[in-house]
Amino acid sequence: ELMYRHALLSGVRCIEIDVFGGPNGEPQVYHKFTPTSRISFRSVIQMINDFAFACRGGCSAGCSGGRSGAAGSCKRTVRSDVMHCCSVRGGSGDDGRECVGGCECASDFPVIISIENHCPIAMQERMVRILKSVLGDRLYVG
Repeated sequence: ELMYRHALLSGVRCIEIDVFGGPNGEPQVYHKFTPTSRISFRSVIQMINDFAFACRGGCSAGCSGGRSGAAGSCKRTVRSDVMHCCSVRGGSGDDGRECVGGCECASDFPVIISIENHCPIAMQERMVRILKSVLGDRLYVG
């Protein structure tokens, strides 16, 4: 799960998820024939929802470059794929502002979820319900 979080906070905008049948009718995510952990499909989708779309830490949700938030304004750092919210007090920021630690906005771009599906129809229907319930209006099906 932490790798999904890390990837999303690093600005990754395309996530491939290998989904297989799991116990109790719940889909599981893992990479077949490799020593990866098995985690629930719901937890991966929740991770995408929690870390791909909004600022975390002292910022207001959804801040983007130059907009003011509760902790100040967001600015892009040397790594252009991550935003940090900064206060206007002056200090350690490269533009004269002091950065508030732990607040990151991953990206303004959408996330593409590529699902490698190895599930029977009933479990695929469960996946659809999970996607709709967790992502809500953020889910675009085109």
